[in-house]
Amino acid sequence: RLESFSIVSFNVAGFEPSKLAPEGFDVVGAVVQEVLGPDPDIICLQEVPGQKEQVTSMFPQYNVVGMSPAHADNVVLLTRKGLAYERVDDTEYSLMEVPAV
Repeated sequence: RLESFSIVSFNVAGFEPSKLAPEGFDVVGAVVQEVLGPDPDIICLQEVPGQKEQVTSMFPQYNVVGMSPAHADNVVLLTRKGLAYERVDDTEYSLMEVPAV
């Protein structure tokens, strides 16, 4: 049984570089490095473009346990591989009848 766990939440803003970022800046690499820095057990991402396979390839040591469309791309919930979790009926925990992760 896990006595404590760590969570990182990050709005990736579609992996669009800031206007101040240097030309050719690797936004995806920088975001992945920042998210993995504290070695979280759970990762919550907002405004993630693409499909589940792309997220899985960015975070191979995590399971994508939920991914839903949002107002801007997707929201994604990942857990460290080996960490037990229980899926719940997302309609019970949705706000304004919008799918929740």
